[in-house]
Amino acid sequence: MKELARTLIELGADPDLRRALGERARERTRGADWFDRASTVLDAAETLAGVRPAAPRERVGYVLKMFPRFSETFVLREVLELERQGMEVRTFSMKVPHGPQQVDVHKVHALQSVLPDPNRFPSAGTLGAHGRCVLRSPSRYFGALKFAVTRRDRKAIDKFVQAGVVADRCAKENIGHLHAHFASGPTRVVKLASMISGVPFSFTAHAKDLYWHGHRHGTSKKLKKRVQLARFVAVISQENQRFIESQGFKVKEGRIRPLYIGLRMDDYRFVLPSSRPGSPRPVVLAVGRLIEKKGFDVLLDAAAQLVRRGVRFRLVIAGEGPEEQPLRGRIRELGLEGTAYLLGAVPLERLRKRYYSRARVLAQPCVVAKDGDQDGIPTVLLEAMALGVPVISTKVSGIPEAITDGDNGFLTEPGEVGLLAERIEQLLSDVAFADEMARRGRARAEEQFDLVRNVGALRKLFRRSIAGWPSREEWQSLQASWGDTDDEIPTFVRGAEIAAPEPAPVWGRASVEVEVAVVEGDSLAVDAETPGSASVESLLQGSTSLRSAAPGPNSPESTAHLSARGVGARRDVQWGDAAW
Repeated sequence: MKELARTLIELGADPDLRRALGERARERTRGADWFDRASTVLDAAETLAGVRPAAPRERVGYVLKMFPRFSETFVLREVLELERQGMEVRTFSMKVPHGPQQVDVHKVHALQSVLPDPNRFPSAGTLGAHGRCVLRSPSRYFGALKFAVTRRDRKAIDKFVQAGVVADRCAKENIGHLHAHFASGPTRVVKLASMISGVPFSFTAHAKDLYWHGHRHGTSKKLKKRVQLARFVAVISQENQRFIESQGFKVKEGRIRPLYIGLRMDDYRFVLPSSRPGSPRPVVLAVGRLIEKKGFDVLLDAAAQLVRRGVRFRLVIAGEGPEEQPLRGRIRELGLEGTAYLLGAVPLERLRKRYYSRARVLAQPCVVAKDGDQDGIPTVLLEAMALGVPVISTKVSGIPEAITDGDNGFLTEPGEVGLLAERIEQLLSDVAFADEMARRGRARAEEQFDLVRNVGALRKLFRRSIAGWPSREEWQSLQASWGDTDDEIPTFVRGAEIAAPEPAPVWGRASVEVEVAVVEGDSLAVDAETPGSASVESLLQGSTSLRSAAPGPNSPESTAHLSARGVGARRDVQWGDAAW
């Protein structure tokens, strides 16, 4: 009681703390989809009554080099979205997490484990895990051990030690599928864990794990073995698929699945460049680790050209890494003090509020590093497109699948300083053109990089794997028996071949959050908060219907929630005829 009293006194004396706790509670309740929860309860009741067969438990284990990791926001988003869609996740980090963290880490519900350090003598827990694996299936265990030993590679033994712990947890926690991000160390662990446990695995291939020369994919059989043993391989671009298929080994049709990383578009408020705060020195933003493949030295050279032409701007680079001191030296050498700034690591939320919100251009002049390392499709390009910041990048790896030159962004050749400078100057000087490019950028982000849809496709692959990977016809029949008949997996094509859809309508700076309660028929109850000059009444004038696909929230006495951040930012939200 005394502790409760002290807490209440503390809350009473600190309005900022009350406000922060209230906002967090509000987010939690708004994020709850009660219609889906009611459907889940009904499904469970029907299963218990024998009306429908029980679907397998959806529990997947993720093996990652380090989780959470500040620079790998795409992994964090994927885990959160899988959980939001009803899948249980267990994460296994090969290293002890360290360094700064993104603010959304606390939202992860997954049980998170750190795998044993193979450089230390195995603990009693590690030895016990391996002992249980031997008792469950001696043939599997010693077959996997033989495979690791015959690699004649100390790293294979290290990964085997960690894989035994993962395999034991699969058995103890009924994990039905294993997944890794990056085709390197984490995939080696899940492959060995799969050999020990019999639990199927998959992995997502990104960029360095494929293109870095140190992997020796041209001569080594490591990638071949991992692709052929995996139930499926997700790749973040079609360029990655082409790379794997060009390695000289047979790949079963359908084994490789292009699945773009994504963003929750509701979280990104679209603002046109012309509606951003004005400044005599507009901000050119760049975001990423300070490493060779990001091409920030090229960006500094372009900035120097712009200064010599008399263009006024500020160049802000957010990120940390081994190239920091060389880049600072380059800034001094080019006389860019007072023009170019290195911020260090900046959390995503702060990046959005302080820098994306002021940026007129995002420049990511990616290059292929001397060791072959290169970017896939940098997440920062997608974030900028979603927020309304025009983007400039290069024709490296999968980037042309996200940007069509001159349409929803600009592309230059890697290392091309002159054209990069011209494109930056064009976007700073021609605001109307920048606005149109920003609209097309948002449209492309919605078209190809929607997190809900893309993670939904990944979840379906996980579910099919847990069910034993039945044929497509059997899988569709099985899903129908579970009441889930939507088996569409998005088919993606190169960005240059996608016709940009009509841009969404935009009404300036107004930001609206709307909750629509469908009580009976088409009556609407609206609760809204509108910073800025536009009124909710004017924006919703004539809004008398809410459409949804049956069965949906239009049934009597059901409640639905519609949230829109940034009026017109989502193309499926059309004021005047609200679309669900």
